[in-house]
Amino acid sequence: IDDDEEIRLFLEESLSDAYKILTAGDGEQGLQRALTELPDLIVSDVLMPGLNGLQLLKRLKSHPNTSHIPTILLTSKAEQSDRIEGLEQGADDYLPKPFHASYLLARVKSLIERRTELQQRLLAELAVASDRPEDPDEQVSPEIRFLNEATAIIERHIDDGDWSIEDFASEMCLSHTSLFQRMKSVVGLSPVEF
Repeated sequence: IDDDEEIRLFLEESLSDAYKILTAGDGEQGLQRALTELPDLIVSDVLMPGLNGLQLLKRLKSHPNTSHIPTILLTSKAEQSDRIEGLEQGADDYLPKPFHASYLLARVKSLIERRTELQQRLLAELAVASDRPEDPDEQVSPEIRFLNEATAIIERHIDDGDWSIEDFASEMCLSHTSLFQRMKSVVGLSPVEF
């Protein structure tokens, strides 16, 4: 997400050999694409007209469907205080411009690998959590809440041979596509596999 077309093209060229790339020319368009596409990772400029990168990040991190998506912020503001602000808002990394394409590629790869490891841990945690009673005072991540809700719905309908993925998506208050994307991004499984 960047309002500078040259930078968007540079990012696309730098990452397209390894990843499918979606682009957006401003923060609002980027937010809408993130909400509909649920990407594995977001790279965004900070200084953009309208919805800037920090405002975008805040909205992404506060939305249950996008709060888990790793985010890298890019900016020409290289002051330490600017970096701290970005990281405090929930950015996973903050790269000052100019940056080397190979460094960005390494950071993207690392963040996606960490996300995959987290998915594995969430599945293991879900298996352990399902064996113990729920504690209403316990703080749980949005991902675990999502998985707990999905598991409870599946358990209610496990014996219903007519129950479908569309029914599952409806009970989760998501479209079929959104359920698929969210499930894939949280645990790396399709709803059927889950």
